[in-house]
Amino acid sequence: MGAGAGGSYDIYARTLAEYMPAHIPGKPTMIVKMAGGVGGGLPAANQAHNTAPKDGTFIAMTQQTIVANQLLYPASAKYDVRQWNWIGLMAPTRNMLAVWYTAPAQTIDEAKKTEVIIGATGRASPTYIVPQVLNEVIGTKFKMVLGYNGVADLNLAMERGEIQGRGASWISVATQSPQYITEKKLKPLVVDGLTREPLIPDVPLMIELAPNEKDREVMAFISSAAEFGRSVFAPPGVPADRVAAKIASSSPEAVAAARRLMGIKDGSEPE
Repeated sequence: MGAGAGGSYDIYARTLAEYMPAHIPGKPTMIVKMAGGVGGGLPAANQAHNTAPKDGTFIAMTQQTIVANQLLYPASAKYDVRQWNWIGLMAPTRNMLAVWYTAPAQTIDEAKKTEVIIGATGRASPTYIVPQVLNEVIGTKFKMVLGYNGVADLNLAMERGEIQGRGASWISVATQSPQYITEKKLKPLVVDGLTREPLIPDVPLMIELAPNEKDREVMAFISSAAEFGRSVFAPPGVPADRVAAKIASSSPEAVAAARRLMGIKDGSEPE
């Protein structure tokens, strides 16, 4: 897992690990190893491509920006997603950017006039990419502080007053810190995706804020990462029969269980 413990990726991975082995020949034990979110999942992707076992005993799920990052950070991306053995997609991953209730700006327009400190895991992570694109395209003044390991660290930093907002998925808020919603402590400003987030349907998409068609194309490219979501893959070089066994194991029970944990109603997201 190219993410830190305590977030929605953690829940999806552990749900998959519970259900998937029953559908693989031999019913092997599956162990989840969290590689951490620092670096936006790039270290995990590099490991999966270059040093991970290629005998079928290793599969991976890393952050959805990993495909776009192959183009954005070619010097750091020591992998080629075209060579990976894609197994399946559990769900799209729409990220958002939200501000803490004490932040000096509570809207996008206010963030164009006032600096807001945003926590991020790394430059290849959507927690950095989304506010940075907004800064470049529409002139917001988000200041990113890097180096947090995942959602749990970002939440703690907000509560301590180190940062004034964070990104990642709204699902990570709903599942790990629902009190932020009920107590109105975290306000989502924008969603990074090609379709709106069902849990916060009134929050605009990043592409809807683009001032012109050229900027919209830029934002659409960044937002397309959401469609890779929680994709599971095996490294290049894994024998075809073992990849096929993994693909055949795609369990609707695992997907359904993950959706229940996320509080997503049937039919509210594409399969």
